Amino acid sequence: RKFMPPFGSARNPVDLTGMMTAESLRGALVEVLRDPRVGAVLVWAGQGAIPTPEELGEAVLSAVREAGLAKPLIVSITGGGECRVVLKRLIQAGVPSYESPEDAASALAAAYKYYRCRKERKGEPARVEGDRKRAEEIIGRARAEGRALLTPVESFEVARAYGIPVVDYAFAPNLEAAVEAARVVGYPVALAVETPDVAHKTEVGGIALNIKSEEELRAAYAKVLEAFAKRVPKARVFGVSVRKMMPRGFEVFVGAKRDPVFGPVVSFGWGGVMVELVRDFSLRVAPLTQGDVEDMIEETKAGEVLKGYRGPPLDVEAVKKVVASVASLMEDFEEISSIDVNPIFVYEKGVVAVDVKVYLKV
Repeated sequence: RKFMPPFGSARNPVDLTGMMTAESLRGALVEVLRDPRVGAVLVWAGQGAIPTPEELGEAVLSAVREAGLAKPLIVSITGGGECRVVLKRLIQAGVPSYESPEDAASALAAAYKYYRCRKERKGEPARVEGDRKRAEEIIGRARAEGRALLTPVESFEVARAYGIPVVDYAFAPNLEAAVEAARVVGYPVALAVETPDVAHKTEVGGIALNIKSEEELRAAYAKVLEAFAKRVPKARVFGVSVRKMMPRGFEVFVGAKRDPVFGPVVSFGWGGVMVELVRDFSLRVAPLTQGDVEDMIEETKAGEVLKGYRGPPLDVEAVKKVVASVASLMEDFEEISSIDVNPIFVYEKGVVAVDVKVYLKV
């Protein structure tokens, strides 16, 4: 009450009126942030001459510094370009902020729904204790080189360290090594340029599929490297990866992305080239429980296929393990910004990841 004029309202919603100053906003916000009866706070202010958007933003940050952030706080400052600069600053400081008060309210509602879901979660933690030392070695080397992307072989190694079944593969720094690798892996094979600079190699001619003999491999090796060099001449090339071509199974994907507000968000859905077309996927925030993983699969049409829709039931348990592995990687390594395991071939018994991409924070 002491931070507002006599005609202001100290009830919910608190109204500091048009006479609000930066100091009255700071003081009132400190009070509600400290009040044990208040579960969450949404601040909305419109742009005016006094206080300026910059002063509003500083008032919010000052209140946070004084009272702490023991409860959800979401801010909306409506106005022009000055407001957007302030909102960006607030977001960088860890305060979710929006131009529109409707978006701010929706975000708070989503956060509450998330809290309720977490509180009512079922099942044991969905954790995989992988070979953390091996993954650290690979990720650490890439970060030391200033890279934002692991190479295909490095990505396979990290995935395998956390129990994700991947195709048989080998790294080959030159043609003769590729010939030997194909002999060991077994034809038919695929070739992919081993580079830390290009994630999607198909679009730049960096992949050759279904190579059935040494003669075909020698021709494909030269063709792939030549096409890749023409389209991305500045990309580094370490060699090629030689991968076993697998019988096609039902394709799903498992991915994860580190959200600046919610942290690691794990996704599952219909995979392969159908990802963008079908858009059949579900999301959960890590850490996951066994119940989360089951719900993710059941929420999708892909989950119906896995259970045997118009065909035999497929290995759902193996898919669950991949979801848990991806979530565990994101939990264990803050350095990872996102992971994309797509496609994963699912069979009646077992799964295999055909391609893996691991992106790092720059």
